[in-house]
Amino acid sequence: MMGMLSGKIRDRILGQFANVTDITDNIEQFRKKFLINFILIVGGIFLSFLTAVAFLQHYLLLGAVDLTILGFVIILFIRVRKSTGTRQLELIGTIGIGLFYSFLIAYGGVNNTAFMWAFTYPLIALSLLGPRLGSLMSILLLGMAGAVFTFGPHMQMLAFYNTDIIIRFITAYLTIYCIALVMEMTRGYVQGRLKLSNRKLAKAFDKVQEKSFALITSNQELKNEVEERLRVEKALRDSENFLDNIIESIQDGISVLEPDLTIRHVNSVMDHWYSENAPLIGKKCYESYHNATSPCEKCPTLRCLSSGHTEVEIVPGPAGSPVEWLELFSYPIADQESGKITGVVEFVRNVTDRKRMEGQLSQAQRMDSIGRLAGGVAHDFNNILMGVQGRVSLMFSESGIENSLKEHLQSIELYVQKATELTRQL
Repeated sequence: MMGMLSGKIRDRILGQFANVTDITDNIEQFRKKFLINFILIVGGIFLSFLTAVAFLQHYLLLGAVDLTILGFVIILFIRVRKSTGTRQLELIGTIGIGLFYSFLIAYGGVNNTAFMWAFTYPLIALSLLGPRLGSLMSILLLGMAGAVFTFGPHMQMLAFYNTDIIIRFITAYLTIYCIALVMEMTRGYVQGRLKLSNRKLAKAFDKVQEKSFALITSNQELKNEVEERLRVEKALRDSENFLDNIIESIQDGISVLEPDLTIRHVNSVMDHWYSENAPLIGKKCYESYHNATSPCEKCPTLRCLSSGHTEVEIVPGPAGSPVEWLELFSYPIADQESGKITGVVEFVRNVTDRKRMEGQLSQAQRMDSIGRLAGGVAHDFNNILMGVQGRVSLMFSESGIENSLKEHLQSIELYVQKATELTRQL
């Protein structure tokens, strides 16, 4: 954290020194403006000192030239601080410094030592103007020095330098020039590679941004899809729970079968009736409900699968259960688009009490029919008996009947009375 803060403070100070708001916007412009400001400030300080020394030592011409150059440096510094562009100022400043150094070489300065300032010129020219124009300016200054070295012994107004100094000056100047040229070319190459890398990095960054945007979009679409899927799943669960609640609220048995008679769903009533064969789901219906190995002979579900219509059948209830008889309704489940039968819903109702009442009613009807038949027979038989009784009574009323016949007639009359009593009971 402290490193980041100190780095920001350093960048701000350097930016103020080079008169650049953001040093990351254009590093090359920052470098040149910083170098120009540094050269002008340092040069101005030294020129002020040298001007004072020249006047104190009564070198009036040198002091006047130093003062003129100092004024030029001050004006140039003000222009640099106000200007946003640097190319024109770089050229003017380099030419001005070259002329000043030419004057110093020609004049000689204090004890002919002013030529040493010229050693800084290749560094300044190449750093500000680049390899080509900087090399040209450096060679021009070397040419000016060569002219001074050539005509110095013949012109009194020019400084005189011995051969050893000339050879060392030229050698040192060319060495510094070559070093500055290599440094500037290396810097240009590195900067070019850096710009290329920055462009590649910018392209890669753009691609990353595009992919990031695409990823964000995909993530949002995926999130929306997941939310939609969760909403659909919740709605489906709610619908299934609603259907389960409806099925569970029905007090009759509900069984949903696959086309191959595999049990897919049952309600609690079926679980209760056939608890001995639990679990029921996943088994064949004839295995769970009838303990059989093959479908029932009169299976309404098979008929329903074949006909596509509702089928009804009375089937026996679970063995050993008070539920003796069940009324089984088989309803087909058809696909809404294709119409294909995809399953069967069995609605099972306990009709044990109804079957018992129907049996009792049938028994009562049979007994009533028998009673009616017996009553009719008794009535007809009673009519026959009344005819026999009438004939016996007429025979008793006749005279001259033997006693033996009277006994037989009395016995017949007794039998007729008993038969009449019997028919009366019927």
